[in-house]
Amino acid sequence: MVNDVVVKNETSAVSTDILSDAAAFENAQRIGKLLTQSQIVPQAYYNNLPNVIVAMEIAARNRLSPIVVMQNLNVIKGRPTWSSKYIIAALTTSRVDNLHYEMVSNGTVQVQGFGGKTSIENLACRAIATDKKTGEERVGPWVDMKMAVAEGWYGKDGSKWKTMPEMMIRYRAATFFASVFYPELSVGGDLDDNSSAPAEPVTRPAEVVQSGEMVKPAEEAPAKPKRAKKADTKKPAEPATEEAPAEEAPVIDADFEDVAEEKPAPVAMPQADDSEEWDNWGE
Repeated sequence: MVNDVVVKNETSAVSTDILSDAAAFENAQRIGKLLTQSQIVPQAYYNNLPNVIVAMEIAARNRLSPIVVMQNLNVIKGRPTWSSKYIIAALTTSRVDNLHYEMVSNGTVQVQGFGGKTSIENLACRAIATDKKTGEERVGPWVDMKMAVAEGWYGKDGSKWKTMPEMMIRYRAATFFASVFYPELSVGGDLDDNSSAPAEPVTRPAEVVQSGEMVKPAEEAPAKPKRAKKADTKKPAEPATEEAPAEEAPVIDADFEDVAEEKPAPVAMPQADDSEEWDNWGE
């Protein structure tokens, strides 16, 4: 015998605005407190629940993992800024094709060094790519080492502009390109054109859980046969004659022994078959 248990449909709208939805905000605080204690989050988020909440709001709005956001969203002077690697990944994933860089040398530039000024090569770079929607080729603004020196990027303590200028100038050219043509990426906007649509209610299909067959109970042991007591010995019957036939021996009802009631074998309860649940786990 198979029992089908039908679970009713559950429909609920998933809110992504944790700063205006009270229930979502409370849930974000519980998750955020856990994340603030993780030693793998950047320093700007460690033991800093407000920063984590902001990162979680951006993650919910962009449908990203909060960990991905915190690892790529740098807080610079109190302002969240996407890392260059994240901007490049966003560009090549959803906005442009054939992203490449044009690099030239524009002489030298004087920078402050040990004991005076020194000259470095004035590299210049710009990003070029093809828009996925229009097929138009777009060319970003130039970035050069002279700009890096003037803006203070080069002279910072531990600056990578001194040790890997070609890598850093490409990163800066890509972020300038995104700021000009795709500013929504720089301010934490949606990465996918379709992700700006409001979230649809999540409808969970009805689940039917089929139980296993009933386990037949063990057959009861046959009842102990009842024994009749021997009839009392009485005067033997006189032999039969033609005039008087022999008297039939009286039938005496036997006294039956009381048989203890035996408890039936336990019935095994049906076990739920959860194979379908695991098969549909990834849906």
